[in-house]
Amino acid sequence: MKIVLDSNILFSALISGKDIYLDILQKIRAYTPDFIFIEISKYEERIIKKTKLQKEFSQFVKELFSEIIVSQKLQYQMKVLKKLMNFV
Repeated sequence: MKIVLDSNILFSALISGKDIYLDILQKIRAYTPDFIFIEISKYEERIIKKTKLQKEFSQFVKELFSEIIVSQKLQYQMKVLKKLMNFV
């Protein structure tokens, strides 16, 4: 199964720090646009402040993103898809 993850899903995973996100991502092909890193850096302080993980946070981020395919083309494809959906 292929799934596109938006920032809300990834923020939830980062804040909760629950291993269930890692388990799910290992069973699917998850994609996210490359601008997710801009979004994460924009809200980094909030995420770190709210996270249940303190010392393990950076390790969890590495594990999470090792299971996600980050795509530069995806951002463009999403824009095209949204335009097409507006015409329907």
